[in-house]
Amino acid sequence: MRIDEVREGRTARIQLEGRLDREWAEHLSDALEELLQEGVRSLSIDFSGVTYISSAATKVLARWHQDLAFLRGEMRLTSVPPEVREAFAAAGWDSQAETISGTGPGPAGLRRSYWHSRTDFATHGQYELSSSTPDATLTCRLLGDPNRLGQASVGPDDCCAVAMPDGVFGLGLGAIGARYQDCHDRLGELVGVAGCVAHFPSDGARMPDYLVGDAGIVPRTVLASGLACEGGFSQLVRFSKQLESEAIMTTTVIAGVVARAPEGAIAPYLRPLGGMRALVGHLHAMVFSYHAVPQRTVELPVLLRGFFANHQLRDVLHLIWDDRGDDGVGESALLRGVGWIAPITRVC
Repeated sequence: MRIDEVREGRTARIQLEGRLDREWAEHLSDALEELLQEGVRSLSIDFSGVTYISSAATKVLARWHQDLAFLRGEMRLTSVPPEVREAFAAAGWDSQAETISGTGPGPAGLRRSYWHSRTDFATHGQYELSSSTPDATLTCRLLGDPNRLGQASVGPDDCCAVAMPDGVFGLGLGAIGARYQDCHDRLGELVGVAGCVAHFPSDGARMPDYLVGDAGIVPRTVLASGLACEGGFSQLVRFSKQLESEAIMTTTVIAGVVARAPEGAIAPYLRPLGGMRALVGHLHAMVFSYHAVPQRTVELPVLLRGFFANHQLRDVLHLIWDDRGDDGVGESALLRGVGWIAPITRVC
């Protein structure tokens, strides 16, 4: 079996020759995953040289078809021989057309937006903005006392019970639970977004825990210190940057607050973000196994629930500036993604 590929920007053409059995289906899957990681969203796969295809291979192609549809991409299978076309028909594909298409409408939760480029950021990558709810703002609630964490043990009077429904995001030192008495021995890094909460317990757990809410269940948390923001997002931003070196790819959901020269009660909750023009912030991250993120207009709750349903939550992190030079672990790099942003107009 041979797999040859030719790329041009966000488009790729793959030429297959030989028998596409289960083993080679995995090789093809690896090649498709690498292309998606590199930003390809339009695939054309030439089957003119394929003499056999197994059900395992049609299953792999169906999965990547669904992933591309979710990303508003497309997959086209061209020059499919009759004997191979029969295998696709048995797997439920529409095999009557000359070109077997995988464009599809994509999943529910997508909506149309109009994007414009930010040329003033061009030296740092490609950035585009889209208006979401232009007048939307956030109210930020300050939780606990960050200055107290290193001075004394945390008691019930130091903690706040915080619900995390859709429309609220929160982060800090806390745990999943309704009362301090239920979870005080598990306080650790916590982040909640769009009705989904991830938490890494401090009781010796080896993996993070999470709770996904629905219409009848709102995740409840207890935080010793942190921030909770409620309101709407005024803009969407999508970005991409050239990969400069080999990297371990993950999909990460980051929630936080960023400011420049903050004053007042919020200042102790924010930390310097390195050389980023005197910015300070408080950012927590959910880290998932890699999955390509749509750079179009998927709704945030739909996106989050898809991650928890289909991918492994690996870690929950407090993102801080590592200023230790060669002795440190280095900085995280965001290569491609979508963000929801809004100004904070009230702090309480």
